[in-house]
Amino acid sequence: MPKVPYRPAREKTALVVIDVQNINFAPGEVAEIGQWPGREKLVPVINKLISFFREKKMSIIWVVTFSRVMASDDLMSELS
Repeated sequence: MPKVPYRPAREKTALVVIDVQNINFAPGEVAEIGQWPGREKLVPVINKLISFFREKKMSIIWVVTFSRVMASDDLMSELS
C-alpha cells in the first residue's frame, strides 16, 4: 500500500463512507443507468482506504440510506 503523505491523528480521524451499496454501484443499478463516469474506479479506492483505516485501527463510519422501495419486506419488518 502506498505511504500516506501525512500522519493523521488516530483518535481525531475517521473515514466516512456514504451510500456505497449495491443499489448504487452494481451493474444495471442506479449509477450505471445514470452513466456515472468513473464509478468503476471508485470502489477499489474506497476499499484501499478502508484497509488502511482498519490496519491503523482508525474509526470508520458507515452511512447507509434506504427506502421502502429499496428494502425487502423482511428487512422492513425487522426495522419497524
